[in-house]
Parts: sequence; C-alpha cells; structure tokens
Amino acid sequence: MANSGRIVALVTVRTGSQRVPNKSMRPFGSTTLLKLKLETLQSVRGLDEIVVSSDGDAVLEVAAAYGATPHKREAYYASDKCTGSEFFHHLATKIEGEHFLYSPPTGPFISAQTIEKVISTYRDLPDQYDGVTTV
Repeated sequence: MANSGRIVALVTVRTGSQRVPNKSMRPFGSTTLLKLKLETLQSVRGLDEIVVSSDGDAVLEVAAAYGATPHKREAYYASDKCTGSEFFHHLATKIEGEHFLYSPPTGPFISAQTIEKVISTYRDLPDQYDGVTTV
C-alpha cells in the first residue's frame, strides 16, 4: 500500500468565528456540531486517533470526554490574521501523525461509511498521489 501508516482525524474548532461565534458548541438538534462529529468519527474503522484542536477550553473538555486528544491552539492560529497555509503548517508541525484526515465539525452530515470509503481510497492510491479531497 502506498499510504500505509497511522491516520489521525483532525477536528478543528475556532471559538471566535466572525459570523457565528462558538458555532460548534451551539445546540444543533439534540446535540452540537462538535459532539456529532466526534460520535461519527468514533465509529469509523481505520482511524488511529482523533485530535481536536481549539483555542477554547470548553471545546477541549468535550474532546477529552469523548476520548479524543485535545490540542490547545495558540491564539494566533485561531485568528483571522492566520492564513490557511500557516494554519495547516502549524497543525502539521504540532500534532503527531503520518496521515491526517481533516474533518471539521461544520460538515455534520458526512457519514462514517463515507469517511471509511475516503480512507480506503487514500490507502489504495498509486505512489504519485498523496492526498484525497472531497467536495
């Protein structure tokens, strides 16, 4: 397999969203976006770890309660001043893992089966490819 090794699901939650502050912790049906995402990821076969990266202590407490690894993000990397490239570079240098599955809570309707299919597709990629993007 071209892409063997540990896969870490990376859930990123910024508490200071400009349009909807703390959106991942607000009520969403009978749960929250964050809890729904963590419940989905917990049932995915093929993941070795779930990491929740956030600037919010309450978010990190929920992550720990769900068995995820909390990662406290520095304020700059949770701000509007940080570019996407800086953000992803920071995460790649601060969180241990060979392969990352970026899974933000703002995609609440992606099923465990779909994520498993993505992992399988990624694992089967020829050597010249190193990633899968879904839309």
